[in-house]
Amino acid sequence: MILLQLLEEVPDWAKERGLNEQSFEILEQIAILPGSKDKILAKVEYGTACGILNALEYARDKGLI
Repeated sequence: MILLQLLEEVPDWAKERGLNEQSFEILEQIAILPGSKDKILAKVEYGTACGILNALEYARDKGLI
């Protein structure tokens, strides 16, 4: 249920902050495997990683993950 909420609420917000489908998929991976966050983000360009982290923080603030 929580992941479904993430899929419903974060995409519009994430798109406004420059995330695209690919970077949002990375956000989903982190939501599913939070212990792998650093490993996942190590493979992502710095600017994209920052956007993903902002979206992740938003989702946490909203209680979605």
